[in-house]
Amino acid sequence: MESGLGTYVTYNPFAVSLETRVDDLLQMVESMATHYFPVVDDQQRLIGVVSETDLMQLSRAATQPGCETDGTIEQIVSRQLVTVDHLASPRRALQLLIDYQIQSLPVLQNGKLLGIVTTDDFLREFSYGQMICSKEPVSDILRTPAEPIDPDATIDQAVAAMDQAKLNHQVVVQGGCPIGIVDRREIVKTTSFGDPQVRFGGSASVVNVLRKTPAFRPGQRMNEAAALMIEHGLSALAVTNQANRFLGIITADEILKVMLGGLKP
Repeated sequence: MESGLGTYVTYNPFAVSLETRVDDLLQMVESMATHYFPVVDDQQRLIGVVSETDLMQLSRAATQPGCETDGTIEQIVSRQLVTVDHLASPRRALQLLIDYQIQSLPVLQNGKLLGIVTTDDFLREFSYGQMICSKEPVSDILRTPAEPIDPDATIDQAVAAMDQAKLNHQVVVQGGCPIGIVDRREIVKTTSFGDPQVRFGGSASVVNVLRKTPAFRPGQRMNEAAALMIEHGLSALAVTNQANRFLGIITADEILKVMLGGLKP
């Protein structure tokens, strides 16, 4: 594409219909490592989008007494669509992802689904280090961290801490050193489909939803952080000093905002 958006787009993405069953789609989530599914009609016109989180919450609710569901995705399809035209610039697409705080953006041509672009696509492109801003150290955007939590905290306490700090991530620290990060999506996933002792239970230890993160120093480059996030499937990294003491956290959202500033209008 002349605009350059084509570099980021996944063409002919896997799409589903309103009749697709939740159980079938959940199996696809696991096998395809896909978090968002566009919903189309028989003419490839976009109807809506279903996220992995939507699927998990419906599946979890379906086990509760009094919940009625026909087993299809129709009742959880988001029809408040944010889309981008196939001739739009990369900056325009990334701006939409950031402004609406979404991770997936359908790409349309003449009203029909052509492809999809995600925050991971932009993060991966940034990780190649071809943009000048990607070479800057993460210390430039390292913010004062929220109060970390202990590994003996419960899942409910971790969620409450994130709510209070208005964050989607929380660092778990033991003896001043980070042992991992928890995020909201992982909590939903684990409490819905994880170990039966954890499922539906917010009183379980936060260790059950912990994601370990590789060591990262404040002097390392932003593109290196992006590369580690892509490699490990993380949306945040804990930053430490040489003694492995916790200094702060850097998120994919913050890196994408730096990338946005480096893209041409």
